[in-house]
Amino acid sequence: MRFHPVIINLKKMIENRTNPIYFRAICSSYLPDWRPNQDYSKSYSAKKEFGGGVILDLSHEFDYINWLFGGIKSIDGLYGKISDLKINSEDILDAQINCKSDIKGNLHLDYFSQKNERKIQMYYKKEYIEGDMIKNTIKLLKNNKEKTLRYNYERNFTYKKQLEYFFKNYQSRNYNMMNNFSEALKTFKKIMEFKKRNGFQI
Repeated sequence: MRFHPVIINLKKMIENRTNPIYFRAICSSYLPDWRPNQDYSKSYSAKKEFGGGVILDLSHEFDYINWLFGGIKSIDGLYGKISDLKINSEDILDAQINCKSDIKGNLHLDYFSQKNERKIQMYYKKEYIEGDMIKNTIKLLKNNKEKTLRYNYERNFTYKKQLEYFFKNYQSRNYNMMNNFSEALKTFKKIMEFKKRNGFQI
């Protein structure tokens, strides 16, 4: 997600502004539609023993929040299974996230929605910014004036950019590249600490 044009441009906007008061991120979809030619109940996503469940499966959201707002300080909230999907992994998460820059926000993840949503909303004192990673747009609202920025995006774009970035840095011996092992491990530990501490609560 760090190579998605919406996330990249949100990062630039945040760097040129004061911190938002609050953010709200959502990634909502219907698991059986993910891989139409496969039985979803037999996929790793359906099985917690294989690392399935929205927390790890959709951990991209934790990563881009970590990147946008200077690092995740703490995660609290609830998760569990509330749908009738044939899975034993969690299908919902609602979490409160505190970032190191004292920015607070909410993250919602689920597997059971009939409406696909993947967006982040940022609230400032006098401005509202919404990034939509499905419509590939950024909406800005200020003084009752709305502006929408649109980005060209193909499904393989982020994968290509990620590989180009990796090999460019590897060939130049820059092993301290963005989201390296040490950085990713810190985020992963925060996620797992939250998961172990809270348990299956819903």
